[in-house]
Amino acid sequence: MGGTGRATPAPTAAGVLAAGLLAALRQRRRAQFRARRPGRTIQAPPPELVPVEKTLMTEGQDATPTLLAIDQALKLLSVSGEDRVVPPQLVAVQLLPGEVAVQLAEPVTLARPWRPDPADGRRWLVATGTHEHESTARSAYPQLVSVGMDDDGATWLVNLEQLGTISLTGDPTYAADFARYLAAEIAVNPWARQVQLDCIGIAPEAVPLDPARIRHHRLEDPAPLDAAIAAAGATIDKCATHDVTAAAGRADDLGGDVWESWLVLVNGALSSSPLDRLLALVEDHPARNGTAVVMVADTEPIRGLGVRLTGQGRVLIPSLGLDLIANGLTPAEAKGCALLLAHADLLGDVEMPSDGDDGWREYVDAAGAIRDELVLPRDTDHDSEPGATVVPAPDAEVLDVAATTADDLQQLAPHVPDKVRTAVEAADPDLDAELSAWATGARPHLRLLGTIQARTGTTGTPTVVAKRKAFYTELLAFLVLHPQGVTIDQVVDAFGTDATQMRVHLSKVRGWLGVDPATGGQYLPEATKSPAGIARGMGVYQLVGVLADIDLFRRLRARGQARGPEGLSDLQAALGLVTGEPFTGQRGRGWAWLADGVRIDQHMVCAVVDVAHTVTIAALHSGDLQLARGATEIALLAAPYEDTPRLDLAAVVAAEGDRQAAERILRDDVSNRADDDDAPDDLPERTAELVATPPWLRKGRVA
Repeated sequence: MGGTGRATPAPTAAGVLAAGLLAALRQRRRAQFRARRPGRTIQAPPPELVPVEKTLMTEGQDATPTLLAIDQALKLLSVSGEDRVVPPQLVAVQLLPGEVAVQLAEPVTLARPWRPDPADGRRWLVATGTHEHESTARSAYPQLVSVGMDDDGATWLVNLEQLGTISLTGDPTYAADFARYLAAEIAVNPWARQVQLDCIGIAPEAVPLDPARIRHHRLEDPAPLDAAIAAAGATIDKCATHDVTAAAGRADDLGGDVWESWLVLVNGALSSSPLDRLLALVEDHPARNGTAVVMVADTEPIRGLGVRLTGQGRVLIPSLGLDLIANGLTPAEAKGCALLLAHADLLGDVEMPSDGDDGWREYVDAAGAIRDELVLPRDTDHDSEPGATVVPAPDAEVLDVAATTADDLQQLAPHVPDKVRTAVEAADPDLDAELSAWATGARPHLRLLGTIQARTGTTGTPTVVAKRKAFYTELLAFLVLHPQGVTIDQVVDAFGTDATQMRVHLSKVRGWLGVDPATGGQYLPEATKSPAGIARGMGVYQLVGVLADIDLFRRLRARGQARGPEGLSDLQAALGLVTGEPFTGQRGRGWAWLADGVRIDQHMVCAVVDVAHTVTIAALHSGDLQLARGATEIALLAAPYEDTPRLDLAAVVAAEGDRQAAERILRDDVSNRADDDDAPDDLPERTAELVATPPWLRKGRVA
């Protein structure tokens, strides 16, 4: 992504698109989490799409602050002109270190925090991260798209709507890739959500990125041009009625409605009367038609503004003085991105996978729940199969006070045979000692259930990783999440560096962690001296004695579930390890290896919510409302986008006696919640069932 396959630009050239795609992916993943049922997890993409996600994770995460800065700058610009109701006419944007520079169509004076460029009255700059000047205005410039990067490393964006008609000439392959890239940005840029895009004889691969707004048409189909002509004409009439530009009408929703913005990508081979009429409208009514037309691989004579794509992968825009490394998206890249987003639209949940078969992991799934084949139905006769459940009350009693279902209870609080309890406890004899070591900070430990944080024990040397701690924390996490050890080749593949340098990094981790005072051994032994290295007769990097909150969490969950009602304290202790959304604060351009194998970052979100739901259920039934609220608030902290904690909060508030507040939560925070400034999504089946007739909310009841 970012190049056309023949001349690859620097990674940041396409950062705006990568950040937009990553945001779109995360939005869909949140919907997947919202739809999943307790005890289940969301679907992982198939192996062939993992490289696509890894690219988005590295390029997109690094560029996300830039995307947000552009969005805020556009909103701010909309209300910063001499006349606050007339947005300045924006031509282009340049992204500089710590600043956003805008190039306007004519000299104007902008209000603070903008500062002028002394050399050009049409150029103004604003610092990124100026939160005190944030604007909530609608962006007046929905068709701003990034086009490439200059030789100084600055990314440039142009406002297609301001330019009107654009003709892409030169190398036809680069022109098609460039157009495809523009379409993809329109699909995912946050300020472009109201743009309608028609692709005529070009870029069919872009449609799946947002089928509701992007359409592909045969070259000979006149319908899209007729629709664009009608839309442009309507905008021209509205501009005349209100005596404003399209940008001004759009920013203020003049007339009480959203103003359309229309982009038409047209194969340059097309020549027709409808196209001529559309081009005439765009040319004759500049800034007042809300429409842009991009002719792809156009022929002489050039129609509109000429943009040339060279065979060396550059884009030349003479009228703007730009000579850039061109952005581009190949058909295969566009297809990969579309398939990844389409897969994330699948809301069906799946069974939680396992995460190893040694020690305590033999008995649990990746979220720490005892495996299905080891437990029995909740109504199992105790005499025939001695055992216990962490929520022993009859289902009917529990359903009367908690926002849960009978299926949830079976998933989270099944009958655990005594023999399974014995096996689970025997497989983890050191749990209490390691919890104590965690509490005292005697041994190195890694926090992943919230903001990522690593600390050494009493013998470590923190100065070894000074100024580079984010990288070494990620390397430590990679080792922690591979408890059976990894070869140097595995580490090199994950981090994209050479073996010689990686051995230096690993030796620094060894010095950072120090020596276990109880055994005298290193927490990261030399590769050939690690337990796995000795067993396999080769170099294997394997941690010994380093503690991680996700492991302690899962071990506590397993023991708590196995112990029945007395195990509730273990579940509470597990929740005490949670400080926020799991795996937050990842290093920019790092952590892409999480997409390989078991998606423990996703499964731990499920684990926290499910344990909190279990505790809340038990606490509501016993009348311990303080415990119920505390568990629910931890789940909301870890997964604010899931429905289960919000439903739990409604049940807790109802039990506290405030039914109106509980109803408000169900109405505003569940049924009418919209996380993307769009209409509320349809409720998942489980949520709809629990919202419909909650017995714990019935009139006259105080739990």
